[in-house]
Amino acid sequence: MEAAGGLASPGRQTSSIIQMELPTLYAWRGQRLRALAAGKKAMAAYLLFAAGLVDWQRAWLEKEPLPPPDSPAPLAVDWQNRPLAPTSGMETGYWRAALDDLLASCADKLAANRAANLTKKIAAIDEAAVLALLAGDITLTGTDGAPFLWAALSLYWAQWARARPLAVRELVGAARDLCPLCGAAPVAAVVAAHPHDGLRYLRCSLCESDWRLVRAQCSACGQSGKLRYWSVDEEKGIHSESCGDCMSHLKILEQNNNPGLEPLADDLASLSLDAFMEEQGFARSGLNPFLFSEH
Repeated sequence: MEAAGGLASPGRQTSSIIQMELPTLYAWRGQRLRALAAGKKAMAAYLLFAAGLVDWQRAWLEKEPLPPPDSPAPLAVDWQNRPLAPTSGMETGYWRAALDDLLASCADKLAANRAANLTKKIAAIDEAAVLALLAGDITLTGTDGAPFLWAALSLYWAQWARARPLAVRELVGAARDLCPLCGAAPVAAVVAAHPHDGLRYLRCSLCESDWRLVRAQCSACGQSGKLRYWSVDEEKGIHSESCGDCMSHLKILEQNNNPGLEPLADDLASLSLDAFMEEQGFARSGLNPFLFSEH
């Protein structure tokens, strides 16, 4: 049986932001990745690798949770200023320790030379490389180190985003293309099931928050005049919304029809839809930390 998932899972909610409890999210994601690996033989090895990183996130969260903040004051969210956006001078101790543990836990699963090279590369990563990665630029980290570093960074940001109550001020007309808390790009969108029937939410690739965006509006540029919806036969319950104004696309998972769909896992496993959209001339607007590319 798969772990319970969907936006109705335990967590906290405001009128426009939902945050699943992290143990529930990681359990659901890990099980979903393994279920997808069983049915997608060509991708099985990589999906299981991703599941292993998610298992580590769950284990580290249980063993070494982020200490509570000094101030319990609410975190102000106004859709313009991203209060948890990465900046120079950011805290590094927690995610560095987590990353060291992750690499140590993976050492026996990687070839000796790869493990040594990866550890050396990660040790040399500085703040500039981290900030570049969080902006989607892997020039300084490379494709091999990026998923490991992102796993540690995301675990830190996801806890940070849940450490204080949210004080959300709705602002009509504000751009909602990026996460209102940390400013990261979404992984994908979901059409929610009960009790949020039919509402669209975007899942943050970094802090794992979900924010509401009205439907029939481009999630990247906000336009609505040239939207189209595409699907391929092999990806059930997943389609992609394209925008002819900005020539981008973002996948939409129909959790209202299949609550088992998980944004990161199912986005990763539906590469045939990405390939089809690329053939149509559209570029991904979403960011999946397991899909970093040199191009």
